[in-house]
Amino acid sequence: MRKIHWRKSGKGNMLPFVAFFLLALLVIFYWMYSYFAAYTLAAEAEQALQAAIISTAQSDYDRLYGALRVGYSGRYEDEDGTPKAYDLDAEKVAEAVGKSMGMDPKAGEDGIVCARYDEDGAAVISVSKMVGQVKNPTFAPEGGNAGGTYTLTGTATVEIPFHGIMAYADPIVIDISVAADWTPRF
Repeated sequence: MRKIHWRKSGKGNMLPFVAFFLLALLVIFYWMYSYFAAYTLAAEAEQALQAAIISTAQSDYDRLYGALRVGYSGRYEDEDGTPKAYDLDAEKVAEAVGKSMGMDPKAGEDGIVCARYDEDGAAVISVSKMVGQVKNPTFAPEGGNAGGTYTLTGTATVEIPFHGIMAYADPIVIDISVAADWTPRF
């Protein structure tokens, strides 16, 4: 039986491996940067939505007061016994979100859409399906506050498309929900 001896030269070339490794690292870091940037924009949209529902509820206080003032002695309830909820003006919520994020609200397929564009005209972020509600407080809350605490809730859909080498990937779509408690001062 013959042994086969492989010829080994004492020198190897690691340049292709190092180049591939650095390129793969660069792509991974770019991908991570894109996701972190997207979630930072989504957090900005979440803060803007929360501020928008609070400011809209405060600006619509005169419209909501007549229905919500029963918190002193009782509350409006639906037939199933849950507290009555009142929708905030979606257009006002969208305008407040757009103003807070430096965007112009425009009519879209699913209501008002706020979008921010880069210098090339490509969308950076769009916020749509913005709604807000005010819910009646419970009757005679334990905290002793006769007026109760109203719960403001809001939802929106945030879409963040990718650019550059990831332009062909599907955009990140995040449904955000916010809530704030609001104690009216009568």
